[in-house]
Amino acid sequence: MNADAIEPRYRLLAENSPAAVMRYDPQLRLTYANPQAQEIAGIRVADLRDKTNREAGIPEHLCVLWDEAIQEVFRAGQPTELDFEVAGENTGRTFRFKLVPEIGPAAVVNHVLGIATETTATRENLRLRTELNDRVTGHDLCGRRSHA
Repeated sequence: MNADAIEPRYRLLAENSPAAVMRYDPQLRLTYANPQAQEIAGIRVADLRDKTNREAGIPEHLCVLWDEAIQEVFRAGQPTELDFEVAGENTGRTFRFKLVPEIGPAAVVNHVLGIATETTATRENLRLRTELNDRVTGHDLCGRRSHA
């Protein structure tokens, strides 16, 4: 099957993914962003494409965090992941951002694929579980006494 026949299938998967999917070129420009990326960035997908994170208006602290990680994937050719928080209406939302290299025919990283999934509920559940354990046992999850 040729690349033209495969491309629409992958695009359909990415467009309907519950995760944000982004693809970066070596100049750190977004060559692709699915609709869920708009939700995280707060910027229309059309305004994200073919721009760096800074050019698109992503907050500076996220630009620094993301760009350093993306550059490392280009340099090392190894996947990485990081966590970040985005301010929401009432509270911050947390995400896990997995970055993987797309290796081209010359065994060189041509693009970096980023997949961001929301982890807010998981983190909140862990916080509540830790708090409950501390109240019930008088010890934190590491066994340290928490009450005098």
